[in-house]
This record gives sequence, structure tokens and C-alpha cells, in this order.
Amino acid sequence: MKKKKEKSFYEKLVISFNKKMKIKINKDKCLGCGMCVSLAPEIFQLDEQGKSSLKANAQIEKNRDSIKQTAENCPASAIEIEE
Repeated sequence: MKKKKEKSFYEKLVISFNKKMKIKINKDKCLGCGMCVSLAPEIFQLDEQGKSSLKANAQIEKNRDSIKQTAENCPASAIEIEE
């Protein structure tokens, strides 16, 4: 069985830059519970490792309120927003 290569800190931290909002997902903190997907399914999805990630076609500006709500309700505080 192949041993998986350990990802660096920067590979684990997903950052999305947008005009006025920056979303950070800390993969080390993420529990993979899916709370983000249930609160904002148009923005978040679970990746191959079962961790939160942003959808490629996510419309950040259009969904600012649901993104803020998701960050506030993340049980692991893995989602951070900077405006």
C-alpha cells in the first residue's frame, strides 16, 4: 500500500480571493461534518478527503450572507472570512 505524501501547511489551507471577501478553510481544523455544505451548498462541498472546499463556480459576492453564517456556525472554526 502506498504511503500518502504529507501535505504542506499551504496545501492544507484553501484560500479564495474575491473582490472584497477572502475565504480561508483550514483543512487541519475541518472535521468533515458537512455543516458548511448544508448551510451553503452553492458555495461549499466536501473534497476527496471529506474536508470542506469551495466549489469552482462559487458566486462569492452573491452569497456573502450565507458564507458569513456558515463561518459563524462551523463547529471547528475552520472557515475564516476577511473582508
